[in-house]
Amino acid sequence: MFQQQDLYSQKSLLNSIQNILDKRVENIYQEAYNRGKKDFFKSLFNDYRLWSDMKEEWGKGTGYKKRIVIHTEGWFLNQNYHYFDRKNSQELNLMWKELLNEINNLITDN
Repeated sequence: MFQQQDLYSQKSLLNSIQNILDKRVENIYQEAYNRGKKDFFKSLFNDYRLWSDMKEEWGKGTGYKKRIVIHTEGWFLNQNYHYFDRKNSQELNLMWKELLNEINNLITDN
């Protein structure tokens, strides 16, 4: 849009939209990351069976790191992502709606 001659008169509006998008989208991604980290860290930290199973891998010879990776990947593959989605989607969707409303207000005010 910045390259289109017919939009040159709207360059300051486009800059404002770009600045808002840069800040807000990063905030939304960071919020999603923080929520995921918080939710999964607690489950991972308290999964004593996983930690016990990984502890049992010690001393079994070469391939220890690979066996730990297999346990860890298995743990993440067996998580209930639907729970995370239900729990966090509403708040994250609200953040997206607020972003779109802010941009829409900028456009309609000009």
